[in-house]
Amino acid sequence: MRKMHDGEDLFHDNILGEKLLALPRETAPPQELQEAVFSTLDALDFFSEVADLFTGKFALANLSILEAVGAPLTAAEPEEEE
Repeated sequence: MRKMHDGEDLFHDNILGEKLLALPRETAPPQELQEAVFSTLDALDFFSEVADLFTGKFALANLSILEAVGAPLTAAEPEEEE
């Protein structure tokens, strides 16, 4: 059984379902194959959310902490020697 995360997943599932129905076929794909495909898609969706958490959101959280403590956000410019 598929676990729905939000309306966007349902939207993508509907698009995928419409595309699959539009394909010519002699027999319906086996139920095991359909479950395997949707299980794989769910796993990919999960891993993409985890990757987003540890890349974009993690960097934003670090930036917020640095701003809160007053650390400079840019590297100090090197002094010119004469």
